[in-house]
Amino acid sequence: MKEKAKYLLFAGHHYYPRGGIDDLRADADSIKALEDWFFDNAIIIAKDGGGYIDNWGQIVEYKSMEIVKELKVSK
Repeated sequence: MKEKAKYLLFAGHHYYPRGGIDDLRADADSIKALEDWFFDNAIIIAKDGGGYIDNWGQIVEYKSMEIVKELKVSK
């Protein structure tokens, strides 16, 4: 992980989250980049939950550790 990333993406399957730091999926300097990563990788995230897509995501500002955006995708 980059040392100076501004944002972190925590994401998982609704029914099978890994928990805590194990749900850290990506980091970036923009919210848009992490939104794109979340939706582009929905199938990878869903594999933790048996393969069907029912995923959650939270983008967190690194310094404050505050949630700045919540994400969801179901198919």
